[in-house]
Amino acid sequence: MAILLVNPFSSAQFLSESFKRMGVKTLAFYTKDLKTLMDYAVPKKEWFDRQIFLETEDVDQILAAIQDEQIDYVLNGSEASVSLTDQLAKKLTPELANDPNTAHLRVSKYHMHEALKKEGLAHIKQVQFVVGEDDCQNEKFCNLKYPCFVKPLNGCFSYGLAKIESFEALCQFFNSVDQQALREALKLYLSRQAKVVYLICEYIEGDEYFVDTFSYQGEHYISSIQRYHNHNHNHNHNHHNDNSSSSNNQHHIMVRRTAIITTNIT
Repeated sequence: MAILLVNPFSSAQFLSESFKRMGVKTLAFYTKDLKTLMDYAVPKKEWFDRQIFLETEDVDQILAAIQDEQIDYVLNGSEASVSLTDQLAKKLTPELANDPNTAHLRVSKYHMHEALKKEGLAHIKQVQFVVGEDDCQNEKFCNLKYPCFVKPLNGCFSYGLAKIESFEALCQFFNSVDQQALREALKLYLSRQAKVVYLICEYIEGDEYFVDTFSYQGEHYISSIQRYHNHNHNHNHNHHNDNSSSSNNQHHIMVRRTAIITTNIT
């Protein structure tokens, strides 16, 4: 078996070592400029069986570069590469591929919850704020319930998130956003043309769980259920300084996930 991994930035070392231990051949394809990556994401030469570096998201160019490989499965390795991975899988392994037209539902928290809302399912109330375009004085931002929670639409970890206690604090928060610094911090998760977008969500107290699933031949499987453990520390939005004042209600949330259930499908 041979697996194509598209921009494997998340847990790359773990993936490489696991696949090698199981005797699975891997080809890692990187479309990002490595000079722009954070240190942890820069691939090591010993990872995976083969690595190809080509700064393009053109499907035909990528297929030409790997035409000598027999690919059995295509695996996405970065939030910004979901659509590209779907398109490659549709070409290489159509019987196992997701529908590329649904990629936005799997990469965008906003579209995902809007789809849940449309189907009458439980969802988080939310509105989008486009940094550099939207004005917090707009009517759609004036009737929010507080406290609320704001976070970048694209990205992970806890960079740029905050709990907001009032409309005045919301305006202060967005007026102080350093768009250039935010784009730099989230560059791994943004396409080159993407706008910097925030989600303003209802604030919900409670335990948070992370459920990994996959589907095969119309059957849906749960591979693991994990629980988040959150530890709040004061955090300055612009300078990423854990020792800053808490007056802006900005929090840096250190997250640890604990596996609750693991299901192996053979």
